[in-house]
Amino acid sequence: MLHGLVDRAITDGRPLRILTFTDCDPTGQGIPASVGRRVQAMLALAGSKLDVQVISAGLTVEQADALGLPDSAIKETDKRAKKWEAAIGRGQTEIDALLALRPDVLEKMARDAIAPFYDADLAWRAKEARDAWEAEARRIVATALDDMPAHKAALQRLQDQHAAYAEAHAEIDEVIDNLREAMEQATEQAAMPELPTLPKWQAPDVPMLPVLFDSADSFVANTRRMQQAKLAGDAEDEQPDND
Repeated sequence: MLHGLVDRAITDGRPLRILTFTDCDPTGQGIPASVGRRVQAMLALAGSKLDVQVISAGLTVEQADALGLPDSAIKETDKRAKKWEAAIGRGQTEIDALLALRPDVLEKMARDAIAPFYDADLAWRAKEARDAWEAEARRIVATALDDMPAHKAALQRLQDQHAAYAEAHAEIDEVIDNLREAMEQATEQAAMPELPTLPKWQAPDVPMLPVLFDSADSFVANTRRMQQAKLAGDAEDEQPDND
Protein backbone atom coordinates (compact mmCIF):
# COMPACT_ATOMS: atom_id res chain seq x y z
CA MET A 1 0.00 0.00 0.00
CA LEU A 2 2.83 2.40 0.84
CA HIS A 3 4.60 1.61 -2.43
CA GLY A 4 1.40 2.31 -4.37
CA LEU A 5 0.87 5.57 -2.47
CA VAL A 6 4.37 6.87 -3.21
CA ASP A 7 4.25 5.67 -6.82
CA ARG A 8 0.99 7.56 -7.44
CA ALA A 9 2.36 10.64 -5.69
CA ILE A 10 5.48 10.65 -7.89
CA THR A 11 3.28 10.45 -10.98
CA ASP A 12 1.00 13.22 -9.67
CA GLY A 13 3.87 15.51 -8.70
CA ARG A 14 2.15 17.36 -5.86
CA PRO A 15 3.68 17.37 -2.33
CA LEU A 16 2.83 14.26 -0.30
CA ARG A 17 2.08 14.28 3.43
CA ILE A 18 1.78 10.96 5.27
CA LEU A 19 0.14 11.05 8.72
CA THR A 20 0.62 8.00 10.95
CA PHE A 21 -1.68 6.89 13.77
CA THR A 22 -0.19 4.12 15.93
CA ASP A 23 -0.20 2.66 19.41
CA CYS A 24 1.82 4.42 22.09
CA ASP A 25 4.39 1.68 22.68
CA PRO A 26 7.85 0.76 21.35
CA THR A 27 6.47 -0.82 18.19
CA GLY A 28 3.99 1.98 17.50
CA GLN A 29 6.54 4.73 18.05
CA GLY A 30 8.89 3.03 15.59
CA ILE A 31 6.36 2.76 12.76
CA PRO A 32 6.64 6.39 11.54
CA ALA A 33 10.42 6.02 11.26
CA SER A 34 9.98 2.73 9.36
CA VAL A 35 7.58 4.43 6.99
CA GLY A 36 10.03 7.30 6.51
CA ARG A 37 12.89 4.93 5.71
CA ARG A 38 10.82 3.05 3.15
CA VAL A 39 9.72 6.29 1.50
CA GLN A 40 13.34 7.46 1.47
CA ALA A 41 14.39 4.28 -0.30
CA MET A 42 11.56 4.42 -2.84
CA LEU A 43 12.34 8.02 -3.75
CA ALA A 44 16.03 7.19 -4.16
CA LEU A 45 15.30 4.16 -6.36
CA ALA A 46 12.91 6.19 -8.49
CA GLY A 47 15.32 9.12 -8.74
CA SER A 48 12.52 11.40 -7.57
CA LYS A 49 12.82 14.79 -5.85
CA LEU A 50 9.21 14.67 -4.67
CA ASP A 51 8.39 16.76 -1.59
CA VAL A 52 7.36 14.16 1.03
CA GLN A 53 6.90 14.46 4.80
CA VAL A 54 6.02 11.71 7.29
CA ILE A 55 4.35 13.02 10.44
CA SER A 56 3.47 11.13 13.63
CA ALA A 57 -0.05 12.42 14.28
CA GLY A 58 -0.91 10.10 17.16
CA LEU A 59 -0.83 8.47 19.54
CA THR A 60 2.30 10.15 20.91
CA VAL A 61 3.58 9.88 24.46
CA GLU A 62 2.79 13.55 25.06
CA GLN A 63 -0.81 13.06 23.89
CA ALA A 64 -1.28 9.96 26.07
CA ASP A 65 0.08 11.81 29.13
CA ALA A 66 -1.99 14.94 28.48
CA LEU A 67 -5.19 12.92 28.10
CA GLY A 68 -4.43 10.72 31.11
CA LEU A 69 -5.02 7.55 29.10
CA PRO A 70 -4.56 4.25 30.97
CA ASP A 71 -1.53 2.13 30.19
CA SER A 72 -0.65 -1.52 30.66
CA ALA A 73 2.56 -3.45 31.08
CA ILE A 74 4.52 -4.19 27.93
CA LYS A 75 4.95 -7.84 27.08
CA GLU A 76 8.03 -9.35 28.66
CA THR A 77 9.01 -10.79 25.28
CA ASP A 78 9.58 -7.25 23.98
CA LYS A 79 13.28 -6.57 24.58
CA ARG A 80 12.63 -2.83 24.40
CA ALA A 81 10.18 -2.86 27.33
CA LYS A 82 12.60 -1.90 30.15
CA LYS A 83 14.33 0.78 28.10
CA TRP A 84 10.97 2.21 27.03
CA GLU A 85 9.49 2.29 30.53
CA ALA A 86 12.64 3.85 31.95
CA ALA A 87 12.73 6.58 29.33
CA ILE A 88 8.99 7.21 29.00
CA GLY A 89 7.73 6.44 32.49
CA ARG A 90 4.63 4.57 31.33
CA GLY A 91 3.67 1.25 29.80
CA GLN A 92 1.86 0.74 26.51
CA THR A 93 -1.36 2.48 25.48
CA GLU A 94 -3.24 1.24 22.44
CA ILE A 95 -4.84 3.83 20.17
CA ASP A 96 -8.02 1.70 20.41
CA ALA A 97 -8.28 2.90 24.03
CA LEU A 98 -8.51 6.49 22.82
CA LEU A 99 -11.06 5.47 20.19
CA ALA A 100 -13.18 3.76 22.86
CA LEU A 101 -12.85 6.40 25.60
CA ARG A 102 -12.57 9.64 23.63
CA PRO A 103 -13.53 9.17 19.95
CA ASP A 104 -14.06 12.93 19.60
CA VAL A 105 -10.46 13.56 20.65
CA LEU A 106 -9.11 11.13 18.07
CA GLU A 107 -11.13 12.85 15.35
CA LYS A 108 -9.81 16.25 16.50
CA MET A 109 -6.25 14.90 16.36
CA ALA A 110 -6.78 13.86 12.76
CA ARG A 111 -8.37 17.17 11.79
CA ASP A 112 -5.65 19.19 13.52
CA ALA A 113 -2.98 17.14 11.74
CA ILE A 114 -4.63 17.75 8.36
CA ALA A 115 -5.35 21.46 8.96
CA PRO A 116 -1.89 22.81 7.94
CA PHE A 117 -2.27 21.19 4.51
CA TYR A 118 -5.94 21.92 3.77
CA ASP A 119 -6.92 25.28 2.29
CA ALA A 120 -10.65 25.50 3.07
CA ASP A 121 -11.13 28.71 1.04
CA LEU A 122 -9.22 27.60 -2.05
CA ALA A 123 -12.29 26.57 -4.06
CA TRP A 124 -14.06 29.85 -3.23
CA ARG A 125 -11.02 31.97 -4.18
CA ALA A 126 -10.58 30.01 -7.39
CA LYS A 127 -14.23 30.64 -8.30
CA GLU A 128 -13.79 34.34 -7.62
CA ALA A 129 -10.73 34.43 -9.88
CA ARG A 130 -12.58 32.58 -12.67
CA ASP A 131 -15.63 34.84 -12.39
CA ALA A 132 -13.47 37.98 -12.48
CA TRP A 133 -11.57 36.73 -15.51
CA GLU A 134 -14.78 35.80 -17.33
CA ALA A 135 -16.36 39.21 -16.61
CA GLU A 136 -13.28 41.01 -17.94
CA ALA A 137 -13.13 38.75 -21.00
CA ARG A 138 -16.80 39.42 -21.77
CA ARG A 139 -16.23 43.16 -21.42
CA ILE A 140 -13.27 43.08 -23.83
CA VAL A 141 -15.17 41.01 -26.40
CA ALA A 142 -18.25 43.25 -26.13
CA THR A 143 -16.11 46.35 -26.71
CA ALA A 144 -14.48 44.75 -29.74
CA LEU A 145 -17.86 43.75 -31.21
CA ASP A 146 -19.22 47.27 -30.79
CA ASP A 147 -16.50 48.50 -33.15
CA MET A 148 -17.35 45.92 -35.86
CA PRO A 149 -19.92 47.13 -38.48
CA ALA A 150 -20.48 43.53 -39.62
CA HIS A 151 -21.53 42.56 -36.12
CA LYS A 152 -23.96 45.46 -35.86
CA ALA A 153 -25.50 44.57 -39.26
CA ALA A 154 -25.85 40.89 -38.33
CA LEU A 155 -27.39 41.79 -34.98
CA GLN A 156 -29.93 44.07 -36.69
CA ARG A 157 -30.87 41.32 -39.15
CA LEU A 158 -31.33 38.90 -36.27
CA GLN A 159 -33.61 41.34 -34.47
CA ASP A 160 -35.66 41.87 -37.65
CA GLN A 161 -35.96 38.11 -38.21
CA HIS A 162 -36.96 37.57 -34.60
CA ALA A 163 -39.68 40.20 -34.89
CA ALA A 164 -40.99 38.57 -38.07
CA TYR A 165 -40.89 35.15 -36.40
CA ALA A 166 -42.82 36.46 -33.38
CA GLU A 167 -45.49 37.94 -35.66
CA ALA A 168 -45.79 34.74 -37.71
CA HIS A 169 -45.92 32.62 -34.57
CA ALA A 170 -48.77 34.72 -33.21
CA GLU A 171 -50.72 34.27 -36.46
CA ILE A 172 -50.12 30.50 -36.40
CA ASP A 173 -51.39 30.29 -32.81
CA GLU A 174 -54.52 32.20 -33.86
CA VAL A 175 -55.16 29.83 -36.79
CA ILE A 176 -54.71 26.78 -34.52
CA ASP A 177 -57.19 28.22 -32.02
CA ASN A 178 -59.70 28.74 -34.85
CA LEU A 179 -59.23 25.17 -36.06
CA ARG A 180 -59.72 23.83 -32.53
CA GLU A 181 -62.92 25.80 -32.10
CA ALA A 182 -64.23 24.60 -35.48
CA MET A 183 -63.45 20.98 -34.51
CA GLU A 184 -65.32 21.33 -31.23
CA GLN A 185 -68.35 22.86 -32.96
CA ALA A 186 -68.38 20.16 -35.62
CA THR A 187 -68.24 17.45 -32.96
CA GLU A 188 -71.10 18.99 -30.98
CA GLN A 189 -73.35 19.56 -34.01
CA ALA A 190 -72.71 16.34 -35.94
CA ALA A 191 -74.79 13.20 -35.33
CA MET A 192 -72.14 10.78 -34.15
CA PRO A 193 -72.70 7.00 -34.64
CA GLU A 194 -73.49 4.76 -31.71
CA LEU A 195 -70.51 3.21 -29.96
CA PRO A 196 -69.73 -0.21 -31.43
CA THR A 197 -70.21 -3.44 -29.51
CA LEU A 198 -66.75 -4.78 -28.93
CA PRO A 199 -66.13 -8.47 -29.72
CA LYS A 200 -65.56 -10.86 -26.82
CA TRP A 201 -62.43 -12.91 -26.31
CA GLN A 202 -62.45 -16.32 -27.97
CA ALA A 203 -60.16 -19.13 -26.98
CA PRO A 204 -57.76 -20.01 -29.80
CA ASP A 205 -58.25 -23.47 -31.29
CA VAL A 206 -54.80 -24.78 -30.30
CA PRO A 207 -53.77 -27.56 -27.88
CA MET A 208 -53.00 -26.49 -24.32
CA LEU A 209 -50.34 -27.91 -22.00
CA PRO A 210 -51.54 -29.93 -18.98
CA VAL A 211 -52.57 -27.77 -16.00
CA LEU A 212 -50.99 -28.63 -12.64
CA PHE A 213 -53.03 -26.20 -10.54
CA ASP A 214 -56.34 -24.61 -11.50
CA SER A 215 -58.13 -22.31 -9.07
CA ALA A 216 -61.41 -23.23 -10.72
CA ASP A 217 -60.99 -26.87 -9.54
CA SER A 218 -61.65 -28.18 -6.08
CA PHE A 219 -59.01 -28.45 -3.38
CA VAL A 220 -59.03 -32.25 -3.67
CA ALA A 221 -58.62 -32.27 -7.45
CA ASN A 222 -55.71 -29.83 -7.33
CA THR A 223 -54.07 -31.71 -4.46
CA ARG A 224 -54.26 -35.05 -6.28
CA ARG A 225 -52.72 -33.62 -9.43
CA MET A 226 -49.85 -32.05 -7.51
CA GLN A 227 -49.26 -35.22 -5.48
CA GLN A 228 -49.13 -37.28 -8.65
CA ALA A 229 -46.71 -34.81 -10.25
CA LYS A 230 -44.47 -34.79 -7.18
CA LEU A 231 -44.46 -38.58 -6.88
CA ALA A 232 -43.64 -38.90 -10.55
CA GLY A 233 -40.73 -36.51 -10.14
CA ASP A 234 -39.46 -38.19 -6.95
CA ALA A 235 -39.61 -41.60 -8.53
CA GLU A 236 -37.06 -40.55 -11.11
CA ASP A 237 -34.70 -39.22 -8.43
CA GLU A 238 -34.97 -42.18 -6.07
CA GLN A 239 -31.78 -44.24 -5.77
CA PRO A 240 -31.38 -47.49 -3.80
CA ASP A 241 -29.33 -47.37 -0.61
CA ASN A 242 -25.86 -48.98 -0.84
CA ASP A 243 -25.37 -49.53 2.88
